[in-house]
Amino acid sequence: MSPENKLLLNDFMLRNDIGNVDSVALNGYAESTGKQKKNLKLSKKRCALVDKHLHRQLGDTLVISSYAFGEEADPTKAHLNHRRVEVVVFYKVLPPSKTQFDEDFKRDTLSLHCYVLADSILTRCKKTHYRKGNLRLVQLEIETHHWNEKWKVYSMSAKTGYTKQVKWKLETSGDLWWKRNRYVATVRAADFERYGILFRVPKSTDSTACTVCDADNGSDWSLVDIPRSDIMVMQHVQVRNRPFFDEVTLVVPRQFVQPGKSYFADSLKEQSIYWHTLPGRKNSFYYFAELPVQTVKRSGWQVYGYVPTCTGSSEFYKPNYSIDSLDPHSSEPLTNGYSWMQFGLDLGGAYLNGVLGLATAYGQYRYERSEITAKAGIDHQLAGWGSIQYDFLIWGYAPFKEYYVAKTNIPLVSDFHRMLNVYAGTAATLYFPRAPMEIYQDLHAGLLFRNNGFGRNLEQIYLECGAGINYLGAMQLGIQIRSGLRFRI
Repeated sequence: MSPENKLLLNDFMLRNDIGNVDSVALNGYAESTGKQKKNLKLSKKRCALVDKHLHRQLGDTLVISSYAFGEEADPTKAHLNHRRVEVVVFYKVLPPSKTQFDEDFKRDTLSLHCYVLADSILTRCKKTHYRKGNLRLVQLEIETHHWNEKWKVYSMSAKTGYTKQVKWKLETSGDLWWKRNRYVATVRAADFERYGILFRVPKSTDSTACTVCDADNGSDWSLVDIPRSDIMVMQHVQVRNRPFFDEVTLVVPRQFVQPGKSYFADSLKEQSIYWHTLPGRKNSFYYFAELPVQTVKRSGWQVYGYVPTCTGSSEFYKPNYSIDSLDPHSSEPLTNGYSWMQFGLDLGGAYLNGVLGLATAYGQYRYERSEITAKAGIDHQLAGWGSIQYDFLIWGYAPFKEYYVAKTNIPLVSDFHRMLNVYAGTAATLYFPRAPMEIYQDLHAGLLFRNNGFGRNLEQIYLECGAGINYLGAMQLGIQIRSGLRFRI
């Protein structure tokens, strides 16, 4: 079963109310070429594939019957669509339609109520527009510490003016260090663009322009987009110094920045923020932007984005995510599934029963505290060599004052700010052109300065020493010292 056909089936299930389906019949066909018995088996096999996919997606919620018809000869449509499975749906009631979706609103509206824009939620949640078939939807996502279990949130139909309660589910979203549970809800885009999301309030005669009541179709309602602090960005942004440019780099996980949306560094929209990407696996999770240091040090600085707000609304969340600086401090490497891979050039020297100048290409994979590095290159005598090295990060120290955003996770600086690391490990090194060939196994400890850059630049400076043994030849035991620079490419 092709991926395209699976998508077609999934799209059909998403766009239709499966609860109204009584049963499904699968009619399998094959073309008239070949043996009839074989074609009957082929049509039966096609039905089985569709049946398996439907059961995998829906479980045992539906009665699914399969019928293999074998060959279908139609001289007017030579071999066109003969190899197919027809999915016939039998409904308990009429098929779902737009009018039925609107009826959902009516069922939850038993009496007249008034509603006010849930501004405090709109300013704190991430809004993502997407499509399911022909239906435009908006997904709302809010952090658990911003959610109140007592809140009841409503959506109002732009077509009928009726309301229904919005259902919020606790779901896991994000990757790496920002992976956690958040409350997620979905509303229809047309309704959201007209009314946003609403809190119910007692019916009152002194209603304001930001209050709408059932069935009045929002005659006095008007939503406008104004710049407000983007809470999702501010809760996950990291700040990195660019000392030679008098700038800082903002680093934000990609899932919290919406391409095409405008962002600003001030509420007056005088300074725009331009997000961009950088090459490399480590960088693929993030968007980057540069701002002057003076901008982020300004009192009340925030990343602003447009938020739909009712004209005249005064009730909204006022955040305070100020920029602060961290003094030099120790910082343990992350241990929550953080991983990345990088490649580059290693230039250095080593003493191992003789002085060697080394130029190598390297690839390094990191998972939590562990690093595995593969190297291949030449020494100063143009002899080839290669090695596999494993290191365990024992301790970290941030030697510089670095900026960070208040209320974010401070231990993250171990992977965003410049660090000194102490590590220990082992390496196996092969010098293959020599006669006899040499294989060294060593145990070492080292000191590493990690630049933690995001571009093609100097990434690491290291010094390590240890003891090694040559497994071939005279089984020599020797002292080893290595140092060098690693440039990421």
